[in-house]
Amino acid sequence: MVQEETPIQETEPQKLTIILPNKEELFVSVIEKTIVHEIRQIVYDSPKAQFYTCFYLEYKGTRLNEELELGQIEGFDYTLNAVPDLYNEHEARVHIGRLREILTYFKSTAVTYGLDMASTYCSTVSGKQLSGLDKEKYENNLDFENVQLSMEKYVPEGYYGNEIQCLKQISLSRWNPPPFNRKMQGDLLYLTIELFEKTIDVTCAQSGFYVNGSTCTAFDCKPISKVFDTLPSLLCDVSKKFATSFKELQEFVVARHPYEYLLTPSPSYPWIVKSQEHKPDLGRVLDANFSASDVLDTLCARDWNEDLQNARELPRESAQERVQRDQNVFRSHSDFIEAALKGAMAVVNKAIMPITQLESDLSQMYLHNNIFLSEGYDNKDQFDHYGGLDAAHVAMSKDIDGIKSVAHRDMEGIHTLGTALIDYKGRRILAQTIVPGILKKNETQESPVKYGSVDSGKEIQVSEHVLPEAEKLAKALHLAPHTLVDGEGKEHTLCTSLETKWVQGTDSRLYIMDLYRLFPVDATFLETVQKEPENPYPHQMALLRPELVELFYEHKIRLAVKEHQEKAIKQKEGTKEELEKIAQESLSTFQFNMALNPDAFTKANLGNDKEQIEKDEKLVKEASGFISVMISQLILELVQYGVSIPVDTVSLTTMLHRKGINMRYLGKITGLFEQIQDKSVGYFTALLKEEMIARACKRILRKTIADLPICAVGGAISHFFNCLFASEGANIVCDPKVANSSLTRESLHEDIKSLVAQRFRFKLADEAFQFRKNALLRSICLKVGIQLEAKDYAKTLFVPEDILNIYPIVKHAPPRAAFAQEAHEHGRMNIAQDQKDFGMELLKESLSMYEQVFGPIHPETSRAYDYLALQSFNRNESEQAIYLQRRALIASERTTGIDSRVTLEQYMNLAYFEFANDNHKLGLAYMHHALKLWLFLCDGFDHPETASVLSNIGAMLQKTGNSKLSIDYCEKAAELTKQLYTLNSSNAAAAYESLAEAYILNEDYRKALDAQKVVYSYYKSTGDKQVAQKAGDRMKTITAKAVEQAKKELALKNKK
Repeated sequence: MVQEETPIQETEPQKLTIILPNKEELFVSVIEKTIVHEIRQIVYDSPKAQFYTCFYLEYKGTRLNEELELGQIEGFDYTLNAVPDLYNEHEARVHIGRLREILTYFKSTAVTYGLDMASTYCSTVSGKQLSGLDKEKYENNLDFENVQLSMEKYVPEGYYGNEIQCLKQISLSRWNPPPFNRKMQGDLLYLTIELFEKTIDVTCAQSGFYVNGSTCTAFDCKPISKVFDTLPSLLCDVSKKFATSFKELQEFVVARHPYEYLLTPSPSYPWIVKSQEHKPDLGRVLDANFSASDVLDTLCARDWNEDLQNARELPRESAQERVQRDQNVFRSHSDFIEAALKGAMAVVNKAIMPITQLESDLSQMYLHNNIFLSEGYDNKDQFDHYGGLDAAHVAMSKDIDGIKSVAHRDMEGIHTLGTALIDYKGRRILAQTIVPGILKKNETQESPVKYGSVDSGKEIQVSEHVLPEAEKLAKALHLAPHTLVDGEGKEHTLCTSLETKWVQGTDSRLYIMDLYRLFPVDATFLETVQKEPENPYPHQMALLRPELVELFYEHKIRLAVKEHQEKAIKQKEGTKEELEKIAQESLSTFQFNMALNPDAFTKANLGNDKEQIEKDEKLVKEASGFISVMISQLILELVQYGVSIPVDTVSLTTMLHRKGINMRYLGKITGLFEQIQDKSVGYFTALLKEEMIARACKRILRKTIADLPICAVGGAISHFFNCLFASEGANIVCDPKVANSSLTRESLHEDIKSLVAQRFRFKLADEAFQFRKNALLRSICLKVGIQLEAKDYAKTLFVPEDILNIYPIVKHAPPRAAFAQEAHEHGRMNIAQDQKDFGMELLKESLSMYEQVFGPIHPETSRAYDYLALQSFNRNESEQAIYLQRRALIASERTTGIDSRVTLEQYMNLAYFEFANDNHKLGLAYMHHALKLWLFLCDGFDHPETASVLSNIGAMLQKTGNSKLSIDYCEKAAELTKQLYTLNSSNAAAAYESLAEAYILNEDYRKALDAQKVVYSYYKSTGDKQVAQKAGDRMKTITAKAVEQAKKELALKNKK
């Protein structure tokens, strides 16, 4: 396997030679700033290292410190030795765990929260993982009839493969733990391994591994084999069958892309999976035991807050320091998220006791592994006037948004807590690191809150030493300093909202907390819903999104600049160029300030300055009204400018949020799109309704299963799905013991209508429930965290056993790789300005930094791979493009999902690159897989871009000479285009041009002529004479061919 690690290119890279314990040589590209432990990780991951997991790196007989940079080694000649080290108990567990990973195809279940964690189908689709299947049949299975994908066949054939079994069982021996006298001899633990030929007991000692003389009834620690550095080498020596099978298994693993099994801190879980036969495997017990031991090693040993703050406070002067800082922040944050997940699940499963046992369930607080956990309703008073439980539920999500906004500004002196929001089994848990000293009794009775209020404004704290930081943050977030009056009538000036608290920890750091109301309220929306008392909105926590505030600021500054320049040239004479120069020079005196009052239109007492209050409220209302401007812009982009329409509800949400549009506006947007008489937006309108229904279903389901024991959850979910998807008049039989057994199709539809009317201000018609079943089911599963059995639910009802798992969904403020992002943006800018070589260098630099900070399996790294692959392809570097695109695809599958829009687009890119590189079968296999998933997500052919996808496949088939199949694809594409657009459109012209080409290759010139007429008619109508002339000439050529063909047919007929 080729080692593909390339650290940051701040200086010229050098070729480092690592001499492994087995005398193999490993070559790695490094620079002077490369750290020794990074090289150690490369060696650990390399198949060439042959399971040497316990070793150190040595230079000229001297053991190197793991934190040492290569440039600090005196007289370094770029050659290192990997030397076996003495094992300890932890290293022994790591080594055995590494063997278990290989034996189980990297699918160990010890530390996952769901089935098929971080799956990738890339090898299966390409045929590399097809063991015992007819590869030719698989590669040629491209008939148009096979593109309709059923849930039963959602997981590609061959994904689970035929496992190569190397041994029967591996488990901990009954003789564990070693007695004290054997510990003194270096024994760490004992294993019992059942091989095909015999069963052996193995001692894991500090010096290595050897077979001992123990049996089931007698302990005999004496070695009966020599000591081996690695466990696989010992097993290969004592078992020929193991040696043969293990070699075959290693070859299989090496043939796969290494990115398919690298661990990732942000895995995705597929919503639909195939349950596998549960086979006896004592190794699973071993995995669980080792996992528990690793947890015990670190339990309560980490101060998560100190870890995160120390990482953020690392130096960031040089480029390398910035990258290393980002890397440390990401690692600490990822470890915290993992610990928070475990704690939240323990809370929901009632595995830990609350620290406030006298409170009601929703108000209880928990402390677990130095993490504070709650359901966000521990301070009821602050939410009662905003809407109670509903407001508290929203506030936790808004708190994450606020933390993200502050953390991404990355200002020195302002600290945020590590925070994660976990939705699991219908419950929402907020996990936070602990402010130092906040749990200790304060002898001076001095409040740790230095700025803000803890009692909704009765007392307001404003400390002078906090003010500079608050002003700095407010300026960055476009928030206005404003006057508030406390319970005693005293006036105070705050730069952030009343509920936002600045807390001084005992570590002297200043923490900003409770950021759920960091941004102003959506005044226009609240004013509108208050006029409908018969349909009250459930809470007052309707806030502007941070993206909207930023877009509104940019809008206002553009208007201000324009006004300033117009004023500068007013009543001045000169040429156009002279006036433009004056306008440009006037910007040197331009000043602009726009700040929003976060407490406007709230219950906060804003004092008696009515003029200022009116001014603040007017600006906040203008910002709120700007959402309508963004909605209009969205409509214009989709209808007139041909911006890509989202394929699923996930990409829909992303699109709206980028424009600063809250999801509560779904109803308004749907109503506007229903008025548009354009078939091309019909899919988008249906998608909007689908998202409203899915969100309503999510709320109903969460409420249903929140208090159920896990054993009752499957029954409740399956009955819910049966009611949701039942046809009118269907008889749904349900066990009376099921929690929601009283639910019917009619009552569920009414509940959904009621929720949609309340939360989205939209009245669903009965026709809305004729939804796309597959797409809606997928959307609900992804929102709630459900994993379903892969079955054809069109032919059968859901049963409790079909609900295979429910996994936690995490929302947090992910750290950024700021320097890598800057380099990437500059690279794209340089390429756009035709400075392509320099732009490519910056893109490669950026990718290298993303790899260092996040690792290769991360959404950001995937996007960097993807863009660099496209630019490489544009430069005719096809091999490099394929190499990068495959990495992008695997990273995307494993982090964003096997069927996300990003993943499907990357499958299509890879298909095109492979095809252009003359790998026709492989390119078509990738494209066919992408098309099947695309049609499943769209639940049919209605998406406007489907025609383009079909045309592309048709064009690919033409080049392989498969003209008949090409015609099938091109005809379907032309049919879809005709349904969605008029024939006199660019879309129709492109589709019919491909169709004409397909007919020509099949020598059907009459049909080709009909298709070409559509093309010519369109180009003629555009007024582009050159293009129209070209289309006309082609039509004449086809006409001549058609006439010639007709004459031949007539002559042949006359002969008969």
